[in-house]
Amino acid sequence: MATTSTTPDTPLIDLQQARHHHLYAIRLIATRPLFRALLRSTETGAAIWEALDDIPALCDETDRLRSHMAALRLDHANLLAAVHATLSAAHDGEHDPLAYLRDELPDHTTHAPGAARRDGGEAR
Repeated sequence: MATTSTTPDTPLIDLQQARHHHLYAIRLIATRPLFRALLRSTETGAAIWEALDDIPALCDETDRLRSHMAALRLDHANLLAAVHATLSAAHDGEHDPLAYLRDELPDHTTHAPGAARRDGGEAR
């Protein structure tokens, strides 16, 4: 029997905290006109300013990717459960053990519209 494991779902970055730190840094810069002018007038300052501008978009992209990853984990868990159910059904001598996989797989297969499937039927 093969043992499987999933990637741990432990975030390395607290996005709420990152957004908070970003806003705090922006407020600090905004309340110090001399510092803000220095940041805008030097190459190093411009690089810092650009990095600060990227933080909200990076947080949004990380949120999107985490949501996508959660959906993929759920799909994986459902497929794995279908595999286990199929193996158990085959072991128990059920008439159609592959029905468990067929019930799960249509959501994961992509066929071109109108393309013929292996069983001779039309793709969904």
